[in-house]
Amino acid sequence: MPSPAHHCTVPRTSRHSSQAPRWVWAARGKRSPRLGAVQPAWGISGRASNHSSRSWIDMYGNLLLWIETQVCAVLHHGFMDPILTPDQIRSYFLEGWLSLPAISDEEELARLRVVYDDLFARRAGRDTGDQFDLAGDDADPTRARMPQILNPQRYAPELAETRLWRNAVRIAEALFGQAPHSFGAHAICKPAGSPQETPWHQDEPYWGGGYDYQGLSIWIPLQDVDAHSGCMSFIPRSHWGEILPHRPIGNDDRVHGLELDCPLPAEMAPVCVPLKAGGCTIHHARSLHYTGPNRAAVPRRALILMAGLQPAKRVVPKVQPWLDRQKTKRAQRAAAYATTHGDAPKPPTG
Repeated sequence: MPSPAHHCTVPRTSRHSSQAPRWVWAARGKRSPRLGAVQPAWGISGRASNHSSRSWIDMYGNLLLWIETQVCAVLHHGFMDPILTPDQIRSYFLEGWLSLPAISDEEELARLRVVYDDLFARRAGRDTGDQFDLAGDDADPTRARMPQILNPQRYAPELAETRLWRNAVRIAEALFGQAPHSFGAHAICKPAGSPQETPWHQDEPYWGGGYDYQGLSIWIPLQDVDAHSGCMSFIPRSHWGEILPHRPIGNDDRVHGLELDCPLPAEMAPVCVPLKAGGCTIHHARSLHYTGPNRAAVPRRALILMAGLQPAKRVVPKVQPWLDRQKTKRAQRAAAYATTHGDAPKPPTG
């Protein structure tokens, strides 16, 4: 998809009309009727002139061009490409979570909802173990309490070609300070009127104990979401320590989903984070988080994009007995598919 600056219209000001602001003409190298002279056309490469005295003008022109692009994006789409500030990055590492406004536009979100609903309607990935009931025993796919699909981009490749996906990668790069080693997705749908909550848990306990991880999740609702419809809640700074004891939801070994197996510390106050469609929360893999039931009349569609750095192998593996005791139908289908197709099952995801 081209950037907004390539196809949007600024109200009251044509991109090429004589009414364009002076800084627009200067940045584009066009003749402004008011300036009365042709200004140098400096590109993004920063090679305006061979004269070093003009380098500051070059940078100024590029800055104005970038500002124009962002203003145009906001006017046309109502959102900006995410650019994390130092304060936001600092807050993420201090608190363990962060929220951002829309990282996609309404047009793309409408298309994503169609793709999302189709994936769940056809139970994409059921045979491979990627589609299952996160909160139930997964015996009857038509009566799932909380259906989930791992790796939805495998069954709808267009997901990885969206602006939303690219912006999520940029967010991960900004927080890691480098490109992520791994990047993937899963989708969790809470049907309309669902009483099912997602209990308090951390994400890292879903993964094997043989490695140390640096991971994060970018949780994106495809419709407006609040406490009534199952938005995210966090325990700030809960990522500072080690992973906590977990167990399968309801203490049922047939269930894939995990829940915290110890009380929440009384001094830790949850923070509820409502979002507009296409907004997002970002949380550390050890941050405690929760979503409530969906009491709304429409499904709560959440797309979760996950990023991680290269895991570091531990000399002594962490003990995670909750993984050893689970016997899920999802794992059985994944193993059977791997045996038949020679493809290793994907690791379970929270």
